[in-house]
Amino acid sequence: MNSLKLIIGTVKINKYKLLVFSLFVILMLPGVVSSQTYTPELDTAYHMLDRKDVDGAIPLFEAHIKQYPQDTQIWMQLAYIYDEKGQYSKSYQYFRYVSINSKDPKEKEQASVSAQVMQDKMNANSKRSIELGVTSYYDTYQQNYITGLQAYYKFRLSNEVFVGPYLDMYTDSKSQPGNILNDRYIEFGLFLRFYAIPQLYFELRTGYVHEFDLDTSKISVSPRIVFGTRIGSGLDYITENPKKKTGVFMDIYSVLSYETKYDNSFLQVGLNEVFRNNIKGYSYLDFYTLQYLTLDSRRLDYNNDLEVGLGIRYKPNLIYFPVFFIEPTYKFYLIKDQFGNKRTPSFQVKAGLSFGINIKG
Repeated sequence: MNSLKLIIGTVKINKYKLLVFSLFVILMLPGVVSSQTYTPELDTAYHMLDRKDVDGAIPLFEAHIKQYPQDTQIWMQLAYIYDEKGQYSKSYQYFRYVSINSKDPKEKEQASVSAQVMQDKMNANSKRSIELGVTSYYDTYQQNYITGLQAYYKFRLSNEVFVGPYLDMYTDSKSQPGNILNDRYIEFGLFLRFYAIPQLYFELRTGYVHEFDLDTSKISVSPRIVFGTRIGSGLDYITENPKKKTGVFMDIYSVLSYETKYDNSFLQVGLNEVFRNNIKGYSYLDFYTLQYLTLDSRRLDYNNDLEVGLGIRYKPNLIYFPVFFIEPTYKFYLIKDQFGNKRTPSFQVKAGLSFGINIKG
């Protein structure tokens, strides 16, 4: 079984003081930025923001930047407003304008990072999108090449509901019917996904599956609950002159599912504690510890284990390019083998690549 890891991107908006007159500060609100050019209309727009009349303030801000296009701080203000309103495409355009035209290095950096976040939001909230995850590696203990793939073509019915076709595959180079090291199958069908919160979703998949080692084909139904979040600070992209190039964070993800193709329930929990060194653009080098727990209700010896270890991964400076990793780990088996013997822990080194994208369809 393979796990689905969610990385949740967020925009952090700082507080700014708006100086309307030289000695008088009238506002200090999240996401509010000061103007380089004062006008009475701009003063009115900020008063409207203070009264939560965002729709009334927008036309005044828009009129201001048409008259003063060099006032990049108001472009930033509008970008934050459009982000809050869920208009991510427009927010992206305004952040991009600031990143290209601002003469303030700090403002350019903030706008560039925010534009990348808006790009992710645009992809995740487009009417049609593609979600693809691939992991492929060599396991020295099994002396085995293992590959997992999940692909979704998603149609967004609402902000919380997605439907569409999916493809799921898991295979290796060594398993045989009499010596199953991993569940091996290929499956395709339709899914329905509902997000309760951005970090948690429920999914129902119904598809046609072929199990390689059992040489059987059948209809498979799989309800599942998936949770994933990031705690801490870790950037996937940095500008040319970033405020900082390192971050520490923890990724948490878990999957609880039932698979009719195996008549089996699965629980997978993963923790990664990461020190990230951003190199340039999309490139970074991670040093991390890992803990993976896998359990199943049928208590199969090759599915029930706790794996702990260390890892290093490197991402080249290309937005859609695999991450290369190497992980020396210990695996503690929680179930006796088919002969009733307690399995001894194994040491293995895993080396390979992983690839994940979420783009417009």
